[in-house]
Amino acid sequence: MKPWTSDSYDVTFEAYDVKQATFAASLFQKNIEGFFSSRRSPATRDILTDYGFTDDFLDYDIQTTVNGGSATIKGIELSYRQSFGFLPRWGRGLQVFANLTKLRLSGPNADDFTNFTPTEFNWGVGYGIGKFYVRANTVTTDPNRVQLASAATSTRAAVYDYRDALTRTDISVGYQLSKRFVVYAVVRNLQSAEIALQRYDPSTPQYLRPRNYQFSTTDFTLGVRGEF
Repeated sequence: MKPWTSDSYDVTFEAYDVKQATFAASLFQKNIEGFFSSRRSPATRDILTDYGFTDDFLDYDIQTTVNGGSATIKGIELSYRQSFGFLPRWGRGLQVFANLTKLRLSGPNADDFTNFTPTEFNWGVGYGIGKFYVRANTVTTDPNRVQLASAATSTRAAVYDYRDALTRTDISVGYQLSKRFVVYAVVRNLQSAEIALQRYDPSTPQYLRPRNYQFSTTDFTLGVRGEF
């Protein structure tokens, strides 16, 4: 394995304190060479010998990580943050924010590039007054192409595993007990959002795409944080 490399080009425009708002827009392109990808191949005697296995594994596939060639990622990133210091005292601690990232993947080996999410939108609101603060953050992502599916009798070549679109919200609340101690509570995955995994290529019917679903409940954390 060799380290992968990237030639990156970025152009960013930023504006600060425009009516207590901050805005940034970035255009970028990354020309990636030798990115890491997975390869599956039938287990031959020569391969098994190289790995120290016996002929008992001849019916298996061997998965290896290799340098996967070249691909280009072009994208735009927008961010916005607004404070409300012009409101009466009770509202001056309010702040809203949003970030949007859009990506497009191309190139001769683009199909080998995995864990790629075309769109991610992150937004939220925060509020602080005196020793108290609360913050809510929501992240929405497009379907993510995870990896090339394992070859099998029921799986055609060039079929990929995907993680379905996902929306997740986290909330945190805190109170400053003293200069050194903060009591806080965090709620993660407020919606108990499920993670849907699918396996398909463009010709796979919708009803055959679901593979499995992962369910996780809302997670609650209560604690005290200290600085010394």
